[in-house]
Amino acid sequence: MWPRQRMPRCSWVVARSVAMSVWERSGAEAAIGGLDPRGPEGRSSRGTRTAARGRAGHRRLEESVETPPHRVDIGDALDLHTFAPRDVPSVVEEYVNEAHRHGLTEVRFIHGRGIGVQRRAVHTVLERHPLVVELWDAPESRLGATVVLADINGDGARSVADEIGGTAVACDVGSEADVNALVAAAQAAHGPIDVFFSNAAIFTGGSPLDTPLDVWQGQWEVNVMAHVYAVRAVLPAMLERESGYLLHTASMAGILTSHRNLPYSVTKHAVVGLAEWLSITYHDKGIRVSLLAPLGVRTPMLGNPTGSFAQATGPVREPEEVAAMVSGAVHEERFLILTDPIA
Repeated sequence: MWPRQRMPRCSWVVARSVAMSVWERSGAEAAIGGLDPRGPEGRSSRGTRTAARGRAGHRRLEESVETPPHRVDIGDALDLHTFAPRDVPSVVEEYVNEAHRHGLTEVRFIHGRGIGVQRRAVHTVLERHPLVVELWDAPESRLGATVVLADINGDGARSVADEIGGTAVACDVGSEADVNALVAAAQAAHGPIDVFFSNAAIFTGGSPLDTPLDVWQGQWEVNVMAHVYAVRAVLPAMLERESGYLLHTASMAGILTSHRNLPYSVTKHAVVGLAEWLSITYHDKGIRVSLLAPLGVRTPMLGNPTGSFAQATGPVREPEEVAAMVSGAVHEERFLILTDPIA
């Protein structure tokens, strides 16, 4: 069912996903011979993959179709990330017609899995298109993303990137210059950013009477302004494409409070407010926002998971559990992600 050639790599910081594969099947012999592709009864005849590939199937063709104001190259796959959702229906319709005219009997449409606007638009067109006999989503095994990881610990980021086939960038997210450089490097290497996950935080601090002001400032820069820097860097291009996903990690300390660390609680409340504002303001412009507010997660920040502080946070989750929750929520385009019913 899947072509043997490698799927074109999709990108992203934090992730462009292969959302779906749609195949347009028609009579390859009829198309190449210049006959009516729908046959004598007005239905598409079913060509074979062998016939298609033997003629023009996976040979990149130089011809292209002009669909003002866009130019779409005809091949066996179309990446829709460069098109605004409002343009997707007309681009898909024109592409299917031109791909058929050039003898292609199977084509793929690629877009961000977590962003459902394009997927719904593609399905709507293909379900009624007279040349489309069959369409289906890519198998789960072929879904994925190109991930760019950023960490102030560059070696640690590279170690994780090597494990998952991603790219690592050493970055102090509390510096706007570093965040801008991260985004520029990701775009230069992989193209537009579909999803940006702002996850870094620091947990230093205590009461208002014994926490130095430089500790407050450090938490403010990393726990809050890093999110703002990221939004400023990626949102303009997302708005231009009318498509993008912003994912922010706060904490239950930002919805309730933290009984030991005032700066942490204050900054996490700020992240909640930021994410809510972004979601309300840009939802109708194609931007989706999710807010992760976990209780205890078994990470170095938590410390001893059996200690009194960790136990006070409630059930301690494994990172893999939280990752699965985040993935499911983004796929559903759900705003609030809580890690435990107790919350």
